[in-house]
Amino acid sequence: MHRFLANYYWLNIIDMQEYYQNNEIIQFGNKFGAHQLAVVNRNVGKEIAKNIDIFKISKKSFDINMPEFKIVTPENMQRNGNFKIFNPNNSMYNEIVYYLEKVNSLSFNDCDGYEIIGMNS
Repeated sequence: MHRFLANYYWLNIIDMQEYYQNNEIIQFGNKFGAHQLAVVNRNVGKEIAKNIDIFKISKKSFDINMPEFKIVTPENMQRNGNFKIFNPNNSMYNEIVYYLEKVNSLSFNDCDGYEIIGMNS
């Protein structure tokens, strides 16, 4: 279905599964489950960036009515109480963490009419 829709909308395809099959390294590709090894994805991304000028441009007109999304973090929410704030980071992550305890709470500001569709905790 992905290939059908990519072809229908004239989008670029990089098929790693096909590459693994054609180069007889399918066992390597299957080792990591549904997601490729991070270093492989990183290198594919670098090669895409280097060659972006040769990618084809879709000839389809996309008329998409996207809803309005808002990303809300504790930094721009009403914080009630004293939060322990720390910054765990390494070569992959760099996040600001607000430690939420029983005596603390967070409130949304200016979010009437919005619905929560995702959360990172």
